[in-house]
Amino acid sequence: MYEKLLIALLLALLLISCSAPEPSPTVSPATIVNHDGEGLPTELPTTASVSPTIASVSPTMASVSPMMAKVSRPSPSVPEPPAGSERVLVADNSTLLYVPAGEFIMGSKEDDPLSSEDEYPQHTVYLEGFWIGKHEVTNAQYRRFIMAGGYSNPANWTNAGWKWKEEDGITQPHFWDDPQWNQDDHPVVGIRWFEAVAYANWAGARLPTEEEWEKAARGTDGRTWPWGNFWDGTRVNACDRNCNQSWRDESVGDGYVLTAPVGTYPDGASPYGALNMAGNVWEWCSTTARDDYHGYRNDNVLEGNMNRALRGGSFDYDLQVVRCAYRSVGTPRYHYSHIGFRLAASDVPHGQTR
Repeated sequence: MYEKLLIALLLALLLISCSAPEPSPTVSPATIVNHDGEGLPTELPTTASVSPTIASVSPTMASVSPMMAKVSRPSPSVPEPPAGSERVLVADNSTLLYVPAGEFIMGSKEDDPLSSEDEYPQHTVYLEGFWIGKHEVTNAQYRRFIMAGGYSNPANWTNAGWKWKEEDGITQPHFWDDPQWNQDDHPVVGIRWFEAVAYANWAGARLPTEEEWEKAARGTDGRTWPWGNFWDGTRVNACDRNCNQSWRDESVGDGYVLTAPVGTYPDGASPYGALNMAGNVWEWCSTTARDDYHGYRNDNVLEGNMNRALRGGSFDYDLQVVRCAYRSVGTPRYHYSHIGFRLAASDVPHGQTR
């Protein structure tokens, strides 16, 4: 009987030993290398065969993590304003219009009978978004600059401009006291390039580049005049029957012999809403005169005495000259009665608007 009990006990012990789980092998914690190159211990157990795989994958995971964080929590961005959006500069009350980023057609085709050689070749230019003055700077606006001490503050001026101003005793535009030219709502004229830059600096803006000016005038489709590809002398202050030049257009009278108040021809607006970009007064650009017309150059280098681009034509020029693609230049000391300017800006911070 005791033998049977002993055999049963031995069988029970044998069954218990066979069903017990095997102990886990002893392992070392893996070390994952983060993106700073520092070893960070982890509680994840691994085996020698798995560790190299984790070690090789870990740097990739570490380098991706910041990007994943950006995707899951994107930083807020300011959307691009719609084309033609308006902002107003506090300093001089200028209204600026937004010209969106993108490509536009610049220059003229060689078979265009109105074109000239310095407009070739016609080419495509990409520009970042920018702001352009809705109209030329007026006498009333320029008066603010004078009254604010604009001619006595060297911070407004380029070095070359300040030297010229001091040597020549310049305190105001050339035709400032002439009633033919100094009406409040007319564009200021007799403006030298040096003065235009000083005013723009004071206003918290700048002059447009030649490329920016042309895009703001014609849009993206390469049109001939701001309003389209057909000539209409009633949409522009150009040389009409009242003009004294031999190229005057006898078929139209635009209502003005000399300059017109800014914004007088709303039907001649550019695709972005800019007014008087054809005719009225020539407008200074920041760009230096250059022969390498094909190939954009963001030339806003303001120092020096180099010739600068002039655009738009004026009240005493014809349909050929007031085209969007027509190019001219002048020395920074030019002070003719048909030269003015408008402002531009890369951005108009909220602190500069009202």
